[in-house]
Amino acid sequence: MKKGFTLSEVLITLAIIGVVAAITISNLYSKYQFYVLKKQYQKAYSVLNQAVKLAVNNMGATPQCYYLSHSISITQLYGSNFSGCGNFKEETLEVLQIAQSGTKSEMPNIIPTYKNTVNPFDKNEYQMYYVLNDGTIIMSPYGNFPSYFAVDVNGNHGPNKWGYDVFALMLVSTDRVNINLVPYRAAPVEDGGKNHADFLYK
Repeated sequence: MKKGFTLSEVLITLAIIGVVAAITISNLYSKYQFYVLKKQYQKAYSVLNQAVKLAVNNMGATPQCYYLSHSISITQLYGSNFSGCGNFKEETLEVLQIAQSGTKSEMPNIIPTYKNTVNPFDKNEYQMYYVLNDGTIIMSPYGNFPSYFAVDVNGNHGPNKWGYDVFALMLVSTDRVNINLVPYRAAPVEDGGKNHADFLYK
């Protein structure tokens, strides 16, 4: 009659337990990381959205700084209005209370290097960066904030990947009165990343 387990049986059992534990821990960490990034994005989006609305209110009228549609055609692009972006940018930045601003070369230890970027976010030499007090980074290609821009919700902490902690946004007004902050029409998402809706509504 067998009274116990052999050493090989014990080792095999421990190996199986180890594999299962590793898989479980990895899945739990991935879910936790997604939860943290999701909360950071929701906070950043809320702050930016409120800043835009407050800036509009402070200006007393809808600034001419928006696209007419999220999906831009040539006609819609030409019908969009950006003549008031200069004043609107200054008002929005004042509301946000920017901690630091400058180019990547001026803030090399603060601004990370982003990979797999798409036009217009791939032109680092033409980007202006704004850093909020909580470390959130706003990327403004060609100085076009806030008509369109990208946001890194946790600053120079990783992973610094599109669809993880980096997202592109734009201002849209379909009625030329109400301005809405929506996902940029060509927002990139790297492998395994999530889109705006996944982070904001799910």
